[in-house]
Amino acid sequence: MAADLVVLVVDPRAGALEAESFARVRYAVRGGRVIYDAGESTDAATVAELKGLQNQLRGALLNGRRDEYASLLAPEWRVTHVDGRVLTKPMFSSRCSADRRRSQT
Repeated sequence: MAADLVVLVVDPRAGALEAESFARVRYAVRGGRVIYDAGESTDAATVAELKGLQNQLRGALLNGRRDEYASLLAPEWRVTHVDGRVLTKPMFSSRCSADRRRSQT
């Protein structure tokens, strides 16, 4: 499932960074339309798909498998940091490649 915006229930930066924070999705928005609302009844297949993807992303991120993490992202994926910096999937992927090259030397 692709989303343009994902709103988490908790700020993962609050207190200790907990993997669980990234799995607690409140809303997912795609094309300006809410496609997932944790407050509404959602079919079991959608919930299972979201939880599966969240677990894959979390596992890859926490275990340093950046290439796997990048492969799970939509081509148009991007994140905007609180200071306004934008990170796109190609930028993230190039950082993964650079990190891999550094670790091999």
